[in-house]
Amino acid sequence: MKTLMIAIPALLLAASCSSDSSYGCPGGFDAQAYQAPNPSGKFHGEPCTSNSDCSHGVCYTSPNIGKTLKFCTKDCSSCPQNDCSLDGDQFTCIRLSAYLGETMSSFCGLLCNSLSDCPAGYTNCSIPTGSARKICNVQ
Repeated sequence: MKTLMIAIPALLLAASCSSDSSYGCPGGFDAQAYQAPNPSGKFHGEPCTSNSDCSHGVCYTSPNIGKTLKFCTKDCSSCPQNDCSLDGDQFTCIRLSAYLGETMSSFCGLLCNSLSDCPAGYTNCSIPTGSARKICNVQ
């Protein structure tokens, strides 16, 4: 019985790592659509002034994360649940709602352990509303 319990998770892991681009999501998921259209642009969490500054074409101001700081990000509302990780393990998907004043309900944030991990312009490294992990933010 122990062998069967070990084999099942291994099969599930193998299925999730297949070359199929659907990632097991209903209706599929196109990883190509989430690649950076401007690879030389700034990445998630880096301060910006316009969409053209950013690798994913989104320069966003979050009233809950950045207040007046504009930072590069992308929409992460699609499958897989945290598609920010497709860009590297230093990012996480932050999920907030319009009632908190957000115009994007899900966007990528920059993970941190301390403020020294954050780009200039950020004033805090903490777990804000909408995140399960510490991210760079402005208090």
